[in-house]
Amino acid sequence: MNLTPHTGRRLTALILALCLLLSACADPYADSEQPEAPAQSPETASEPAYPEEGEEEQQEQPFTLGYYESKGLNPYTCNNTTNQSLLRLLYEPLFQQSPSFETENCLALSCVSDGEGQWTLTLRDGVSFWNGETLNAGDVIASLEQAARSGSLYADRLAPLGALRQTGEHSLTFTWSEPLGDLTPLLEIPVVQAGTEDGDMPMGTGPYLPQLDEDGGVEALTVHPNWWQGKTLPTEKITLYPVSDSDLLIYGFESGQITLVSTDLTGSNSLGYSGSFEVRDYPTSYLLYLGCNTKNGPCREQAFRLAFQSALDRETIADRLLSGHADPSPLTFHPESPWYDKDLARSFGEPDASGLEPYAGERVTILVNAESTFRTAIADFLAESLEEAGLEAEVSALSWSAYRAALEAGEYDLYLGVVKLEPNFDPSPFFNLDGSLNFSGFSADEINASLAAYLAADGERRADRAYDLSLAVSQAAPILPLCFLKHSILSNWGSLGSYAATQSNLFYHIQDWDLGGPAHTGEQETEGRTAQ
Repeated sequence: MNLTPHTGRRLTALILALCLLLSACADPYADSEQPEAPAQSPETASEPAYPEEGEEEQQEQPFTLGYYESKGLNPYTCNNTTNQSLLRLLYEPLFQQSPSFETENCLALSCVSDGEGQWTLTLRDGVSFWNGETLNAGDVIASLEQAARSGSLYADRLAPLGALRQTGEHSLTFTWSEPLGDLTPLLEIPVVQAGTEDGDMPMGTGPYLPQLDEDGGVEALTVHPNWWQGKTLPTEKITLYPVSDSDLLIYGFESGQITLVSTDLTGSNSLGYSGSFEVRDYPTSYLLYLGCNTKNGPCREQAFRLAFQSALDRETIADRLLSGHADPSPLTFHPESPWYDKDLARSFGEPDASGLEPYAGERVTILVNAESTFRTAIADFLAESLEEAGLEAEVSALSWSAYRAALEAGEYDLYLGVVKLEPNFDPSPFFNLDGSLNFSGFSADEINASLAAYLAADGERRADRAYDLSLAVSQAAPILPLCFLKHSILSNWGSLGSYAATQSNLFYHIQDWDLGGPAHTGEQETEGRTAQ
């Protein structure tokens, strides 16, 4: 059934009923601040119900996305990556990030600090939920409280949040216990209607709304007629292809019934897609880096760390070993972000291993998680570069649990890790004494001071403080950044023209997308390829 503004209250009842029927999301969340997420075995069905050969009608397919029916669509707790792609079509955040990591207003117009830990958030008016009711500050308070609860995907990010208070229909205040100069990058938090926030499919304000079948299940997404932006969308209806496991998701895409999927082609738990399809990459804040044991072994010497930092061939790692699915970076800021200093990055120049000559004969162990073939290949490449400089290098490729245990025990000289940095690229986990990635207890006054100044800065001062922080990290070199990983949209050939995507919003500015338009510059066709 198609929904109109006149059936809004009926939709509310259906959604609330659905909240009681659908089960909660249960996939493990793999984006915590750790060197790598443990490999997850894809769900498998013992006998997937594939259609017989030739059963599908040979006709043009509608724009269709995969959907795990049992995982729900709660934007705070659903950590199934396929369903997460749908969430930003349904729910909008207070602020959002662009593909160049710049913060944009969405449901919020401003977030201003009084300089003493209290912030005032001002909302835009004229925003309607699917049921026609208007967004107000009470909805945002309920949403932030839900997002900050234990078990939410945003719980760690919102840990400093407190004392929420409504001050007007479209304004509220709250406290933040940590000194920050700009809070907006961290407020890419989805907003739902108060009273629906703990359901499997709360009431949203997004450009699309769910279309329910006779049994109360979600069969499609249709245009939200009262969407506050009022812009024309590229399709009136997005069909959902129900799946219960990864095998069916792969089959749906490879058979052409699912238009596009998103994946990390370099990940240890990437699904294996094959056939003929187009690949388009988009940037992320997933940093691939080398961590140094600054307590023991050759990396305890700053001179050795600096010498190896100068010898790193980041271009080869990104372009050849990661098949171009990465942006090389010697800094802890993404090259597309406003806080990346290009002059400082250029100062690293071409790889130069001459500084390693005094360490000829030194033995170096590189720790890596064996469950990623891409990363073990990078570790081997790094070991070869050390050996070419006259050192002895050993790659220790371990299972996730053994890898983590070795890190905790300090049984490494260098380790290859990946971490998802927060939207403001805060590297505190590496440098705080209690940081989750500070395995050797590293501490440096200059880094600590420049980090505090960067986090406290706002406006134009933030770029200057980001430079100071990048310089301090480069000079001490407790970690050696390599590159930022890209994730990929895989789409059926010719089904997607112009597009834009971000790490948190696969359908960024979907009103500007061209579905089935002319080939997009820079896309590549992949045939017979299976992701590792």
